[in-house]
This record gives sequence, C-alpha cells and structure tokens, in this order.
Amino acid sequence: MNKKKLIPLVVVAGVAVALGIALLVLLNQPQAAEETGIPLTDLPAESVTSIHYTNSDGLDITLNRPATGEDATWTLESDPALPIDQGTAGTLATDLTTLQAARALDETPEAAEMGFDAPTMEFLLAGDTGSFALTVGALNSMTNAYYAKVEGSDTVYTVAAEDLSGMCKDEATLYAAQPVTDLVAGDVVRMTLNTGDEVLHFTKTEDTWALDDDPTYALDQDVVSRMVTTVCGLKTTWSITSPGPDGTYGLDTTNAVITLATAEGKSVECRFGGPNPADDTSCYLSTSYAPGVVSTVASNNLSAFAYTRATLAAATPETAESTDEVTAEKPVE
Repeated sequence: MNKKKLIPLVVVAGVAVALGIALLVLLNQPQAAEETGIPLTDLPAESVTSIHYTNSDGLDITLNRPATGEDATWTLESDPALPIDQGTAGTLATDLTTLQAARALDETPEAAEMGFDAPTMEFLLAGDTGSFALTVGALNSMTNAYYAKVEGSDTVYTVAAEDLSGMCKDEATLYAAQPVTDLVAGDVVRMTLNTGDEVLHFTKTEDTWALDDDPTYALDQDVVSRMVTTVCGLKTTWSITSPGPDGTYGLDTTNAVITLATAEGKSVECRFGGPNPADDTSCYLSTSYAPGVVSTVASNNLSAFAYTRATLAAATPETAESTDEVTAEKPVE
C-alpha cells in the first residue's frame, strides 16, 4: 500500500480512539448535583402544633392542633367549632416547613426597598421541636421574588413569588364543606315537603313513591326521587357556629322544609331560609343533623323542591304529545 495513503488513515484512527476515550471519561464522570434552593428551617411539619400568619390585606389567622399524630385535628383559634379541612391545613404546614429561598443576598438593598417595616406576609410556626418565624417584605418586580428574613438571622433571602402564592389562606379556603345529613337516599322511605302553602307527605313502597292522602295519584317518580337525593347529597358552603335569631336568616318564614325518614325511624329535617346577603348564589339552611348551627348552601338547590301537588303529576301520553307539538313548532336554535 502507498505509504502516503496509509499515514492519514493512521492519524484518523488515532483521533477516533482519542475521542472514544474522552467520551467514556465524560460518561463516567459523577453528575453535578441539580441546583436546589436554600432551606429556611429544619422544623418538621409533623411537629407543628400552631400556625399563625398575617398579610397586608388584614388577614390574621391562627390554626392550632393540641397534639400531633394521625388523630390530631386542626382548629381555627377565632372559631374552634368551624369545620376545617384537615388536608388543607396539613398541606399548609408542610409547604411552610419545606419553603426554600432562591438565594441569600451578599449585598442587601436599601431598607425601604426591602419592605420589612410593612411586611407583605408574616408567618410563625410553633411545634414540639422548636419554632420558625418568617417575615416577607417587598416584591422585587424585576426578579418576581420577595425579600424575606428568618427570625434570629440578619441574612436577607429572596423567595420566588410563586412559592408564596396562596400561603395566606382565608377562612373560606380553610373551611371543610359539611353534609346536611348522614342518611343514604336509597334507605329513605318517607318524606314530607312543606312549602308554606302546601304540605305533602310521601311514602315509598317497593321503589315507588305515593302521596299518603292519595296513593293512586300518579306522581313523577324522577322528581320525587330527586328531592331525596338532593338532600342526601347536599353539602354546606359555610357554617355559622354561633347563630342569631332565626329571623336573621329567614328561617322563621322558610322557603321549604323537607323531612326524610328511613324504615328504621332515622330522620332529618332541613329548613331552607332566606338568601345570603353577602352571596346571592347561596341561602341559609338549618338541619336537625347539626342542631345549633346555621349553614349556607347553594341556592340553586331550592329548585328541587319548587313543586306542588299539581306540578308533581306524572306526564300522561296526552300531555307528552302536547309537549312534543309545542317543541316542534318552536325548535331550539
């Protein structure tokens, strides 16, 4: 073979071997650790027994649990009887104890710029193993991060705004919706509907509902069943644990009173009151399942009980045919 051709081939082969060796070395190098934030506390979430926080909007919340463990229950200090969503409160404790700073500043901005004199948020956690206090100052709009300081240290940190978003939960966010009864719809065999103008009593026999005073009256079974399932599936949107007089909530002149009972004699009475002036999508409700408490529920549930004896009549072939004709004359566009 021509030596002039052989030399370049040898050089190419040598370069290939060198590149292969370099690649193997790179592949076997230990991977650099992913960049992580700076932990702000080592307080374990499971040890936290108190969470207190305020924000610049005037929110001031304290959550307490007197003990830790699986059976520990979070309560709102200002209203201990208010049902609190335990998962939401527990997640808040976890999020705060695992909160990390993006970085610690070597040179701190001017005091006025950091905003610690008028904090945006303040958090104080206490537990069996210690405490953790965090002051959140002003937002740096350029980095979308807040300045923050931990009690006991002069270090100024920056914390991403998204990491602090939603930390200051109000009472409505912490609230746990409550069922208005523990009855199961399929177990209910008696119902009373009192709309003020009319009182109707129903009994179910072998899955068929009938009026007590007129058992042969043809009822719309779907509508009657819907009344039962509405009550059994209804949940509150808020609870007033120390209510005033019934008249305050329109419960002295109710929109509807529904009573359900099972064959075993277990029962519940639900009284639907007036509209909630603070929220036109809800109305007041009192129930024998939670005596001494006035709750709010979505007001559109009232439509399930807006019936009379006449409007509860089952459709006959004649009325169904009439309805079809009207629909045909004016189709939905």
